Amino acid sequence: MARAIWTGTVGFGLVQIPVALYPAEETTELSMTLLDRRDFSPVGYERVNKTTGKEVWRAPDIRSAWNTPVLVSVPSGGSELVISIEGRLLGLDPDTGKELWHESLGTIAKASPVLADGKLYIGTENTGDAGGKFFIIRPHAERAEILDQDWLGTPEQSELIIASPIVASGFSRTIIADRVRL
Repeated sequence: MARAIWTGTVGFGLVQIPVALYPAEETTELSMTLLDRRDFSPVGYERVNKTTGKEVWRAPDIRSAWNTPVLVSVPSGGSELVISIEGRLLGLDPDTGKELWHESLGTIAKASPVLADGKLYIGTENTGDAGGKFFIIRPHAERAEILDQDWLGTPEQSELIIASPIVASGFSRTIIADRVRL
């Protein structure tokens, strides 16, 4: 049973009635852990090896992000950690945290990028007149190549992309506001 978040009494003259306030919903969250690729020890949000307590790397420009990073293999054979922050998509060296490239998305992307067929699929939540924008991007060792970008919406009817896309059989599906766009 849930624990009361507040307790007290309600009085009516000489009668005192004990009351308790309980949360209306129980939250369950999916816990994702980034691993140090050298020994697969968990790395916390502080980018610290949780086993040794030593800092793995620091990226001072990343203050917060709404989404989960994606580990991407690039055509040259290396790998990159790709994350969207503050209207930009960043490619980071997973060993050092050094920024390898960045690409402007124009506005915030709360949904995590999805990797399929060597391409990243990501949508933005644009609260301006033109609605959200959907990108298909191919990451390279030192740059990102925008393969396609499309506005979803019109000035009269803005479409906000609020979830990660689904990519299957060469097609992408995107959640916009309250429905699925095929």
